[in-house]
Amino acid sequence: MKNTLKKITAAFASAVLCAVPMVSSVTANAAANADARFTFRETYYVDGTAGVKRIEHFFANRKYRTSSPFKTVIAKNATYSGGNSAGDTYYNCGGTLKKTSSLSGPVLSVSAYCNTATDFVPGEYNYCTGYKNYKPQNNEQPSYNSITTFGPFLVGDLNGNSIIDGADYSLLYTGINYCGARNADFKTNISVNGELIPAYKFDINDDGVITDADYEMHLQYISNNLQKFAK
Repeated sequence: MKNTLKKITAAFASAVLCAVPMVSSVTANAAANADARFTFRETYYVDGTAGVKRIEHFFANRKYRTSSPFKTVIAKNATYSGGNSAGDTYYNCGGTLKKTSSLSGPVLSVSAYCNTATDFVPGEYNYCTGYKNYKPQNNEQPSYNSITTFGPFLVGDLNGNSIIDGADYSLLYTGINYCGARNADFKTNISVNGELIPAYKFDINDDGVITDADYEMHLQYISNNLQKFAK
């Protein structure tokens, strides 16, 4: 793995700032294989100045060729209570995220695995999502416009063509190392070779920050060492 990354790093050394360089032979033709699962994810982001300490959310996706949804708690020192259920047509999940201090930034995500990149389509009754966010005042009355949801989006697909391959890895690596994506606010867009990519799409491993670990996981996926994006 280290040797592979060294080769790729060398290939990027002469890159012009924010221009996508030629990928190495390791990644140029790499792509998720036939056994890979595709991850669709939605991330909940909270305005840290709003004083929100609790979020109630729900998420549902059609059962056809998709997995039951699962959540990841990103906010540190937060607790989550809730669970999953399954109806005839849909999987459902929902619960409450709490923290004694204010929630801030990316705090929670919900994901589902699919058989192909086209099995999970926003709209058309394939998924639905919602939330209530509360301030710690006035008997926890809802605080509006303090939370943003990013997605659902296909994890690892940075260029938006529903294929996860070396072209996405090139955008990911270049954005993180040359274009300011590292630890960027999720609400920003990152310009890579003139293409604007939402910052949240760079967080491959779903930990709320953008680091080397994100392109390392992506490389493992397109090299067929991982069958799905999972910690």
